[in-house]
Amino acid sequence: MNSLTLLPRFSPLAWLRRSARPAPPRWRELSLPARQPVHVVEVPRGARLLLQGRGGRVWLTCDGRPDDLFLEAGAQLAVTGPARLRLGAYGDVDARLRCAQATGNAQAVRGFSP
Repeated sequence: MNSLTLLPRFSPLAWLRRSARPAPPRWRELSLPARQPVHVVEVPRGARLLLQGRGGRVWLTCDGRPDDLFLEAGAQLAVTGPARLRLGAYGDVDARLRCAQATGNAQAVRGFSP
C-alpha cells in the first residue's frame, strides 16, 4: 500500500524572513599604547558600539558621566549613542581592545573603521 505525505506549502517570503538574519558584527582590533594620548570614539544617536577587552587594562570614560570604567581581557561592554568615549591604556602596560558596530545601525561610529 502506498502512502502519501503532504508537505507544508512552500512560501518564498517565509523562507526569506527566516534566512535574513543579521550578519555577525565585524570586529576591529584597536591597540592602545601605554602613556599615549587617549583615543576618541564618537557613537551617534541610535548607533550601538560593542567593546571587548583583549589584553592589558583599558580605561574608558564617557563625556558627561562621572564614572570611569576599566575593561580587563574578556570583559565586554555595549554602548548606545549618543556618546563620546575616551579610551586609553591604564598603567604602564599596552592595552588591546576589539570594537564592532552592532549590525543594523543607520549611522556609522566615528573613531574606528570596521
